Amino acid sequence: FAYRSPFAQNGWHVFSMEKEYHRLGLLDSACGWRITRANSDYALCATYPAVLGVPAAAPDRMVHAESRARSQQRFPVLTWRAPDGGMTITRAAQPSVGLMGSHSKTDQQYLALVRQTNTANPDVLYILDSRPKANAIGNRTRGGGYEDTSGSVYPGCKLEFEDIPNIHVVRESYNRLKALCQTTTDE
Repeated sequence: FAYRSPFAQNGWHVFSMEKEYHRLGLLDSACGWRITRANSDYALCATYPAVLGVPAAAPDRMVHAESRARSQQRFPVLTWRAPDGGMTITRAAQPSVGLMGSHSKTDQQYLALVRQTNTANPDVLYILDSRPKANAIGNRTRGGGYEDTSGSVYPGCKLEFEDIPNIHVVRESYNRLKALCQTTTDE
């Protein structure tokens, strides 16, 4: 038996973000999204790929400004787009609002552009915050926070907290489940 891994040569080139964005239909100028290489040197966001999917109406100068409005410069970028060209999923870190709850005008405009790319329902953008609301409120003391969708700060946006515990609690839960599954005694 012989097996040759496709990763044996150079694992960094097995997956192409650009090819993935092409697969999601970003070559179509009517899709509302475009590919940017604003992070080609990883200076914009060290934890994002060099190629990013952003709203077509957002010029690179706006993308640069938007990265400064979010924790660790992780601004909303396209993660998935429905094959029929409607719904999308973007991923981002929490906005940097701080104790006073100040929001970036660029962040508001950028999220409006993300909302408008959804041709099936451009009137509503659902923001799913994985944290419990108490954690999001607590993060304000460290400069973080959440999108205030109660008033006119983020029009057309609806925020829902998903109440997923922090990574340490999730890791401990996983370790317990793993230990239970590997148990060989009659415990």
